[in-house]
Amino acid sequence: MSDGFQEKVPIDRVAVRKEILRLSLPIAITSLAQNVYHLIDSFFLSVLGEEALSALALASVLQTILNTLFIGIATGMNVQIAKAMGERSLLSARKGVCSGLLLQALLAAGIAVGGRFFVRPYFAASSEHLLVIEYGCVYLLPAATFCVLTALQITFERILQAIQVPKLSMVSQITGLTVNLLLDPFLIFGAGRFKGLGMQGAVIATLTGQLVAAASAFFFLLRTKGELVTKLFRTVPPDRETVRSIVSVGIPASMVSILTAVGYYFIHRLLIAHHDTANAVFGIYNRIETFLMLPRQAISIGTMTLFSFYVGRRDTPKLKSVFFQAQLISALWSFLCMSICMLFSGRLMQLFHLSGETFRMGFACFSIIATTYLPSGFIAIMNAFFQSTGKSRYAILFILIRQLVRIPTAILLFRTGNIDRIWWSWPISEIASDLMTTLLFMKHFRRVEQTVGTRIGAARP
Repeated sequence: MSDGFQEKVPIDRVAVRKEILRLSLPIAITSLAQNVYHLIDSFFLSVLGEEALSALALASVLQTILNTLFIGIATGMNVQIAKAMGERSLLSARKGVCSGLLLQALLAAGIAVGGRFFVRPYFAASSEHLLVIEYGCVYLLPAATFCVLTALQITFERILQAIQVPKLSMVSQITGLTVNLLLDPFLIFGAGRFKGLGMQGAVIATLTGQLVAAASAFFFLLRTKGELVTKLFRTVPPDRETVRSIVSVGIPASMVSILTAVGYYFIHRLLIAHHDTANAVFGIYNRIETFLMLPRQAISIGTMTLFSFYVGRRDTPKLKSVFFQAQLISALWSFLCMSICMLFSGRLMQLFHLSGETFRMGFACFSIIATTYLPSGFIAIMNAFFQSTGKSRYAILFILIRQLVRIPTAILLFRTGNIDRIWWSWPISEIASDLMTTLLFMKHFRRVEQTVGTRIGAARP
């Protein structure tokens, strides 16, 4: 055809759903494994005392922010490489790997240097307990100094996801977690003549696990797509346009997570002002929500890879099919999570030994916030589309509007004197941000559809 339109080829919807799940399930399994490990790690360190747990909690806040920056750059690489693979352009994919590694190295160097100056002041400002400060510095200083291991692990695993072999990414991460878990009790508590290293042993185990995971992922990459990384910097210099493309996706992706964390921080402050019980309830809800939402986040990541691939392939029908099938899968999972929170919130709270007023408060928290799961599931796929098609700033705008509505609304509801009303700030902010995002998406989707369709038509004889 030469009329600028694609031939109408039937799309196998079941095959598209299987492809989405093939990319998403390994990511979900890995995320669940990481969360289980963090719980076990906390259990080991709890033997050292409450000070060790407090130091770990404070360190985790800063580590999460720093890791979010690495993940942001890796997400930009994922989009760039997946698009290049769709275009069948090995050169563009190699430029994506080279430019992304350079950005990660610069970021890791900056964190390693900055950690020497800011880690101790951070803990000193966060706690007056000398042992907490000391434990925190012992843990976070080496983690910041050798954060290049974190960067390499995240980067190589995201490249494996971009070339659509997520099972190998899963294997590398679980291998690293297993090594970490095996070393933890030995290095923390010791065995035989070996004296345990305490908190220092925990960070050594973590860094060793990251090294093993990074090496495993790199080995898998060499075996499956070695041409992406062999003789890289000698044959393909970092490309300014590629760097700009990665950063334009990576920074907004990081900012979304950071803004979400900031919003939760303000909610915590409000609840603490009421009573520690209310904050404890919200903390328990956060832990349960994290487990419930991990598969949905994995669906978004897997879908983003497919979006980038089919944009690069300039396949509009497949792009549409991936979007609608991903929406269906995300909606089904969101509905399941909503049902669990509404119907079984009592059983969930009993796991944490909540009773009386705490139990009643938890029931209100779970049942009200759960009403937002279904619409937020649709928006998650839209944000994945934004990130994979060069409009990551729309995802930032979405989360910014959500927080700008949620926090003031929560403050106003808090002042009514009924703490249960604060949870209504979730559906109120969801409605405002979702309406804006949907309007932006409809306009952007039509633009992408026309652009991709025009390129397809122009490419045909």
